[in-house]
Amino acid sequence: MAKYACSGAKLKCSMGSRESELGVIPVRRSLVRIKGNLVGTIMDNKPFVNIRSFGQCQSLANPTVAAATAACNGKLQKMPCIPNTTTPWIGGKMRVCICGEPTLLDNSKLMCMWAGFIEITDPGQDFVQEGFEPSHNASNVSVASEEKAERVDVEGGEVVAPEEVKPLTVKDFVEILKKIEDK
Repeated sequence: MAKYACSGAKLKCSMGSRESELGVIPVRRSLVRIKGNLVGTIMDNKPFVNIRSFGQCQSLANPTVAAATAACNGKLQKMPCIPNTTTPWIGGKMRVCICGEPTLLDNSKLMCMWAGFIEITDPGQDFVQEGFEPSHNASNVSVASEEKAERVDVEGGEVVAPEEVKPLTVKDFVEILKKIEDK
């Protein structure tokens, strides 16, 4: 079962030299948090806002790498990674949306225009998984443990100060996801 990807999720690009982190910024009308981390959507694909540098790029489809390699008589020269992601993530949870955008799962993939294949290696949380069956009974809910998952917050409307938001349990969050999926 796939897990929902949150802010701080670890990302790996096939053409990059190191991992990066997913950035989810609180600009939507409704914010969903798992253990204090914002849950991502398939539209969290903006370079340097959501997708940060992966160190050194080795793709010859990247013009800076191609130029540096040509200048060194064909010996591959890695250059600083400048992500060029223009399409949404592939493989989000289409039936669970945040402000109309499907949620991001840890098995989602993203392509960089410089031929990099970006995947999520760690979702940034290990408490809430997708995969609810149509019956929606409690035995289908996949969570590590409710005691371990200290809180899941769902905020609606304007951004609210944390002390004004009632902390929700994982069980409350699962009920909200079920209602969204039923629509």
